[in-house]
Amino acid sequence: MIPAILLSTFVSPKPNYEKIPTILSDLNRTPVFFFNYFKRTHLMGGSLNYEYLGLNTGSGLYEYRVTITIYRYCESGSSTLPTSLDLGVYKDNPANPTGDKLLVDASTIPLITITPITPPNGNDTCTFAPNVCVEEGVYQAVVSLPSNTTGYYFISDRCCRNNNIVNLDNPQNAGQTYYAFAPPPNIVNSSPTFAIAPVPFICASDTASILNQANDPDGDLLVYNFVTPYNGLSNGGNPNPNPPNIYDWPIALVGYAATYSQANPFGPGGSATIDNATGLASYFAPNQGFYVLAVEIEEFRNGVLVGVTRRDLQIIVIPCPINPAPVLGGSNQTNYIINEGQTLCFTSTFNDPNNDSLFITHTGDIFNPLITNPAATFVDNSGNGTASGNFCWSTSCDQGRPTPYQFSVIATDNGCPAKITNLVYSITVINTAAPISMSGPDTLCANAATGIAYTVPNSIGSTFNWTINNGNISGAQNGPNIVVNFLSPGPASISVVTVNPNGCVSDTLTKNVFILPQPAAVAGPNIQFCSGGSAVLGGASTSGYTYSWSPTTGLSNPSVSNPTVTIINTGSTPISTTYILTTNLGGCTNTDTVVVTSNPIPVATAGPDVAVCSGNTVTIGTATVPGQTYSWSPSTGLSNTGISNPIVTLTNSTSVADTFQYIVNVQNALGCSLNDTVLVFVNPAPVANAGSNITFCGGSSGVLGSGTIGGYTYSWSPATGLSNSTSSNPTVTLNNSSGVNDTLFYTLTTTLGPCIDTDIVQVIVQPSPVSNAGPDQLLCAGTTLQLGTTTTSGYTYSWSPSTSLSDSTISDPTLTLNNTGTTPDTLIYIVTTTLNNCVTTDTVQIISGPAPVANAGLNKNVCSGTPMNIGAGTVAGYAYSWSPTTGLTNSTISNPVLTLTNVSGVNDTLFYVVTTSLFGCTDQDTVRIIIRPNPVSNAGANQLLCAGNTIQLGTISTPAMCTYGIHLQV
Repeated sequence: MIPAILLSTFVSPKPNYEKIPTILSDLNRTPVFFFNYFKRTHLMGGSLNYEYLGLNTGSGLYEYRVTITIYRYCESGSSTLPTSLDLGVYKDNPANPTGDKLLVDASTIPLITITPITPPNGNDTCTFAPNVCVEEGVYQAVVSLPSNTTGYYFISDRCCRNNNIVNLDNPQNAGQTYYAFAPPPNIVNSSPTFAIAPVPFICASDTASILNQANDPDGDLLVYNFVTPYNGLSNGGNPNPNPPNIYDWPIALVGYAATYSQANPFGPGGSATIDNATGLASYFAPNQGFYVLAVEIEEFRNGVLVGVTRRDLQIIVIPCPINPAPVLGGSNQTNYIINEGQTLCFTSTFNDPNNDSLFITHTGDIFNPLITNPAATFVDNSGNGTASGNFCWSTSCDQGRPTPYQFSVIATDNGCPAKITNLVYSITVINTAAPISMSGPDTLCANAATGIAYTVPNSIGSTFNWTINNGNISGAQNGPNIVVNFLSPGPASISVVTVNPNGCVSDTLTKNVFILPQPAAVAGPNIQFCSGGSAVLGGASTSGYTYSWSPTTGLSNPSVSNPTVTIINTGSTPISTTYILTTNLGGCTNTDTVVVTSNPIPVATAGPDVAVCSGNTVTIGTATVPGQTYSWSPSTGLSNTGISNPIVTLTNSTSVADTFQYIVNVQNALGCSLNDTVLVFVNPAPVANAGSNITFCGGSSGVLGSGTIGGYTYSWSPATGLSNSTSSNPTVTLNNSSGVNDTLFYTLTTTLGPCIDTDIVQVIVQPSPVSNAGPDQLLCAGTTLQLGTTTTSGYTYSWSPSTSLSDSTISDPTLTLNNTGTTPDTLIYIVTTTLNNCVTTDTVQIISGPAPVANAGLNKNVCSGTPMNIGAGTVAGYAYSWSPTTGLTNSTISNPVLTLTNVSGVNDTLFYVVTTSLFGCTDQDTVRIIIRPNPVSNAGANQLLCAGNTIQLGTISTPAMCTYGIHLQV
């Protein structure tokens, strides 16, 4: 018996090696096993599905039941299925919808069931028994998600694949990604689920029929394709990654080994094809080994892609004895089209070329009454060499749909090995179609509403049921053509349904009809008005009527029942126009007339608006027209209220402009009159006030002018140095670096309407001194520094405070301070500089630091290699630095340990300097260190001393300041 080789996927913190046999044999010889060592792995593919559960009204979130199915090789010693899987749910990034995806939810999906996948068995006498152990692990949990408009991406990453996969490059580091896409929650959709588990193996150099059919609970159109498997984020170094906040998109694909591809996953000489409509695949693999491929299912609803899911597969190709698969006998028809309500029955007969026993089974949602009701039936049968299965389905009148129903029939023989033939049957149940259109009028006059023909396209074998509202059918009742007599004015309707030969009724097609009464036409009484006047013609509108007026001259809308007419008469005699109204209701018409007279109006001209200064005069109006009379109001300031062009004389004693409105009424002999209006603006005489002359120091400011008066406009010249050249009282700011006074003159122009006034003011700018206290400085105790800068002629100086200054009245005094404390002092010195009563100041900051005291300690005299402390105790706030650093345990503390050696034979003398810093001030001290060389001890060689004898110990004495001692040890 030749064992099938399955390399399992296993994720472990430490490599776990096991012997995996490599087979070198053929079908007629005892196999020889050679053992190679691989990392233990176990995952053989899988798929991810989701079930839409709807809105949880308590949480406001949408719930999905997510199921991940994975397969593992379960030979003895392989690792078990993981107890849970990590799931990330992602959405599109609105800023980049086709780019990387954003994490919405991260969940842990627990393992809920483990089921063995049993390979087909041969008969009892078959010596070929493939040792294939595959387990199916199902992980399931409910996830809750917020609403969105672009859908969700369900992703779970896991590593690793088998090391001995033939068609992948670096397979032991290749991960797997289980993936599905769901539309937005407002689209109710559950993903399709694969009907059966994948086959555990196929035979080399033999064509295998593989069923990838899936069942879709929503009845969507499914399209199957081979795709490149996903590699995802996981790898050997990170076999179980947590869902990242941002998922790189698109999902990374596996890399194929040389000569392999998505189109040919089994390499040269092999093939893999799939029926896009049924998922039925055919594989041919010429060589043994492990191969990876993937099947993707796209869901379409009304031509729109609503979901994507896929299955990652690992196919094991093993050597098998030759056994031809069962073949379909009799009729080869697998696609059927029937009408709803129709019954379809047929027989699937299979023959086995080797006359092996055959077993017929079936699968599909069409047999599940919870999904398809009424459900179809299929009777499974078995036989020797020939077996048949009987299908029968009596459809109901509501089972028609655009996508076909599909189911699978599986014929398995008990040959050696057992062979399987899969067939996918497709049954399209056609809906009873409603008529696509109805010909015939939808609006009629009441006096012409009988004998009206209505027609729908004929459907062979079908009848039609008609329903009339506000009418009766005359003649034939159930054909595609009818004749209708309508009863009374008002709404009516005609409805029709198609009844197919099985008694199934279509949707209803309805045509609404309106029976119009004979319309009335009311143009209204004759009217007249003055030129430019208006009047309403006709009367109220009646629902369903259409209206048409002729001529259209002067009408607001010639298509309404009551338009407004406006006629301009520019002549001197009346104009009369006859208007005709035509009403229409569904082709029914009526007419009426009205005469409209427009009388001419006089010409009224009050003249253009004028402005005048207080106390001046101006003429308004225009020349007199003979035959017209004039009347002006009010009469205030007018020379005559009964003429066409009076003179106006007005005064204004206020500070703002006054506005007077005059109206002239002009009337002709026909009694038509017209008004016109003119405005007269009377401005008060403005007074310009530039203010008093001012003097200030350079860099300072002064205020010109006076307070603002309402209605005035202001303009200063020149604008140099002004905060606002159009203000009544701007601030003037000027500098003077010349050393002498600058004198400037500013002119203010004040305007109120057409009235203007001016005034002049003098501005004297004195030069200002420049104060300079110098830069901020650090002054250590016991030292001095200089403040300020060089003296400028004419300047006087005053420093404050004068404490510790050499002279507080010069530009650059010397400062001497002694800080005897332990912390720095901060002092501010201010210099005040005066020139011709113009004063400026400047400040400088002085930090007075206390002087630290450096203490290197007492001089030292020690033997070579003897540790010693130098320096003194630590003072708070001090920083220390020793030089040199040779032999020191720490060169930045106050009392480091010093250890030095001397092998020269004479004393070494060294000097160490400590630098002490406190707030930037420093001090130094030095210590002398003498290192003496160590003596050499020599007790001499070991000797024998007999009783009564003497011996000499040691060596010749070395002159030095060293002593010797002898210790006798017995």
